[in-house]
Amino acid sequence: MKDEAQEKGGVFFEGPDGGRIYVRPAGIRRGPWFFDFALEHEGMTLLVAKRKSAEKIPNCLVDLSSMVLMQRGHVEAFSLARTTLERLGWHYEKGVASRCDICVDLINQAIKWFRDKYVAEAFVCRAVDDGWYRKHRKVTGIVFGKGIRCRIYDKVYETKDDPAKREVMRVHRWGGVIPEEAVRVEFQLRREEMRDDFSVTDIYDLFSKLRTIGQKLTTDWLRFTAETPDRSNGHQSRAKVADVWALVVQRFFDAFPDAKEAAEPKPKVVPDTGRLLRQAVGCIKSGLAQVCAKFTSQDEAVGALWDMFQLLLPPTFWHDINERQAEFQERRPMIGVLGVSAGQVPF
Repeated sequence: MKDEAQEKGGVFFEGPDGGRIYVRPAGIRRGPWFFDFALEHEGMTLLVAKRKSAEKIPNCLVDLSSMVLMQRGHVEAFSLARTTLERLGWHYEKGVASRCDICVDLINQAIKWFRDKYVAEAFVCRAVDDGWYRKHRKVTGIVFGKGIRCRIYDKVYETKDDPAKREVMRVHRWGGVIPEEAVRVEFQLRREEMRDDFSVTDIYDLFSKLRTIGQKLTTDWLRFTAETPDRSNGHQSRAKVADVWALVVQRFFDAFPDAKEAAEPKPKVVPDTGRLLRQAVGCIKSGLAQVCAKFTSQDEAVGALWDMFQLLLPPTFWHDINERQAEFQERRPMIGVLGVSAGQVPF
């Protein structure tokens, strides 16, 4: 498959779920990482590298578009990406999100309300950077922050030249109609903010913490207030939350299940053969060092090991290995030792 894709510049083949997967040579770099091939399937792009996995170097990057995430939801979309790769022979080790965008949509809400609050400085925010977007002398959005970022923008205006996205919005976000006005409130976090500010360890840990993250971002990091806060005397915390922003807080709370509901149990994975063998060698070294005299050669050490095994191994040892092998092959016909890291996961 790889050779054919390299030769022809891209090929289609039938995926494990019956859908079509397009494989093409990528030869692209994402951040510090280089990827050799791209697999495109069900709106997902899976970038794959030939290298083996390492603790901080992914050999697969999962890029989920906003269209896929709106249609399927973040849990189902990532599960589809993982299942696709595992059925193709990958062995999942760990998934880490390099970016997370969480958002809610306010139907029949005008961006003008947020613009007026911004001009009046009727907000409290931990970020020191802020600004607005303007097109044709009209304010279409507001942005806060550089690390953690919040974008508040006119979603109807943003989709006016993208009928496909507008249709997805109509079906999945706007209740079946195209409103005259609608605002999206969106927070963006990079991997560093997820790790340092919310102690996110992997993709499933992120899923379980989305409600908590949304609550903290909309109550502690940013909030719009009914009146302009008294900043001169340090009384910002006393400012009453504006009704529209209280709705935003509630929408983020309702958008994500609590931690117990969201924590997807991690499926059992095929053991890393190399790691198991290295562990076995370490145990053998420790065992021989404790019960045997010093060896003068490799053959002498191997002979002592064989004598020990002859005493310990049951007569059915070879049969037990065959049965275990059959179990592995039944669970997964192609066993790999490559890891999968989730890359860009915007919600």
